[in-house]
Amino acid sequence: MNKLMNLSDVLKYQYRSRSSHLRDIENGYCTTPIKIGPRSVVWLANELEQIRAARIAGLPDSEIKKLVNRLHEERITGYYCKKGDKK
Repeated sequence: MNKLMNLSDVLKYQYRSRSSHLRDIENGYCTTPIKIGPRSVVWLANELEQIRAARIAGLPDSEIKKLVNRLHEERITGYYCKKGDKK
């Protein structure tokens, strides 16, 4: 099971300010949050770990964006695989 992280946990994990984190999402450098309630969102820890590893490896921003897009696609694909339907 994947760990869920709320915004304050994400900011601590990434050593980023709220505004920098939201700008990263807007620019495609971080995955979008998952809405779990009317006023509650979370991020998947494994996605953030992959993004952090890519940054540590020194990948350029263009590759980070590709990674984020792939992670978003995997969310959808993973859902359909578990549900048993085809996308």
